Amino acid sequence: MHAACTIFNQSSYLASRYEIRYAEEESSLIDSWNLNKIIVNTDLAEGTLDPVEGGKAAYVHPKPELFMSDRVYYIALKAYDERNAQSPLSNIAHFGKFMKPGQVTDLQFISQSPSNLTLNFTAPGEDGVFGKGKIMLTGEWQFSNDVLLLILVSRFELRYSNDSAVLVNNWSDAEMIDNTHLVAGTLEPVDPGDGMQVQLNETLFKEEIMYYFSIKAYDEAGQFGDLSNNATLYIEIEDTGLSGGAVAGIVIGSMFGGFVLVLGGYFLWKKM
Repeated sequence: MHAACTIFNQSSYLASRYEIRYAEEESSLIDSWNLNKIIVNTDLAEGTLDPVEGGKAAYVHPKPELFMSDRVYYIALKAYDERNAQSPLSNIAHFGKFMKPGQVTDLQFISQSPSNLTLNFTAPGEDGVFGKGKIMLTGEWQFSNDVLLLILVSRFELRYSNDSAVLVNNWSDAEMIDNTHLVAGTLEPVDPGDGMQVQLNETLFKEEIMYYFSIKAYDEAGQFGDLSNNATLYIEIEDTGLSGGAVAGIVIGSMFGGFVLVLGGYFLWKKM
């Protein structure tokens, strides 16, 4: 797991504090809120739980070491006012360190010009990490959005082959593309849902060969997501406007012309 990020929208009314708790049983958050582990500001790698202006989204990144591997965790939030009155429980998001990264489903070439081989795709997160539902607060308070959990992948692996079966059956045998093979862009992970675009070095590929490309996302535990869709690349020989016969005629004519010049020079030298 690269990063667990909790995102929620502040109430239109400024609460005095927010309380995030997590458990291994969803029912525990519902039935025994105060008995569950709480996340405070010292547990955060980024962000703060201090209330800010109402209606704005808040972003916090709990430290990964809070959570054990091979467990599913459930996480939720409540808001409190100055009188310590609490809101109803938010929606409950869930995540697990063993959850594999999501799948890229939109890998495609947006340009196949020999001088501009550009691949485009949308970065996935990890499966099962997006909470759903609305947070409703008591009285005149209302949350308008979800509590979300985002887990970023740690790296992308882009490979290609002239045999699509190699990508499916022998992934590690396919040629890998890393940042050193790029003219522009990077394969460094970005936030889930963000678009990524890379331009490949055209010298890697030969003309008139069909190449197949796929990508996998990996997390820090070495788990990988499902193979993406295939993107295909076929570089045609640049059209000179001349037929094969015309090109052959030019070559033969050039050779004959050179022979005539050499022969003429020889006879001229003999006369001298």
